[in-house]
Amino acid sequence: MDCKKILIQRLTVANPGWEEWDVLIDLIEQLDFEYITSEYLGSHYVSEDRLCFAESSESQIWPDWLPAYVQALYGMKADEWEMAGGYACIFDNEPAQKGSVFAAGEDDTQLGYPILEVPSDLYPFQTNAHGASFFINKSLDIFYPSAETERFMKMDSLDDFTRKNIRQALIAETWFTAYRNLDPDLFS
Repeated sequence: MDCKKILIQRLTVANPGWEEWDVLIDLIEQLDFEYITSEYLGSHYVSEDRLCFAESSESQIWPDWLPAYVQALYGMKADEWEMAGGYACIFDNEPAQKGSVFAAGEDDTQLGYPILEVPSDLYPFQTNAHGASFFINKSLDIFYPSAETERFMKMDSLDDFTRKNIRQALIAETWFTAYRNLDPDLFS
């Protein structure tokens, strides 16, 4: 399996025309990738420089309202492949559930968080390396739940969020460090 070829094709087809995108493709062309499969964590394309992407499963549903670049970047992160925090890695096309918004699959009250009202068009999208959840809506905005304000706070548009994810990956930094100014406890 030619992992590099698969990744370059995947990214070329979905290219939104951003400068960062072209730099990412150039970087991938310079790296070697291996294909790793885990029963519990899925399949990944992993480089020696700790840049990796996940392979979406055959059952993954990508709705028409998401730009093609989301699927192309699926699982991208500048971290060990086993770590949480890959691009769009918790998106499952199912709306967010009240009582389970601060950490993927966890009960908010058991974690000591308040129960937040969840807008109807909000979907789990991504986590950071610590397991905190981040969400997308159909207007293509990214949000995070704030225990302090007891509501969802807008982080960025999907385009800007994605471009920051790419820029962070290019410099081998985790994506969420680009957002430290929002909430140092959550984004450090």
